[in-house]
Amino acid sequence: MPKWFFSRSKSYRCKNCGYELPKEEAVVSGWTSEKSLGHIHCPKCGKIIKTV
Repeated sequence: MPKWFFSRSKSYRCKNCGYELPKEEAVVSGWTSEKSLGHIHCPKCGKIIKTV
């Protein structure tokens, strides 16, 4: 799939297990001072889905 597809999609897909996490249910983890080191974990396998 093209890279732009994920930014326009209404969910994040885990590359490890294939789980789809809706963007409205995503919780940002990590230190978010000036939006650095923030990330979203897959609730199924625990891997980082997206760095924000």
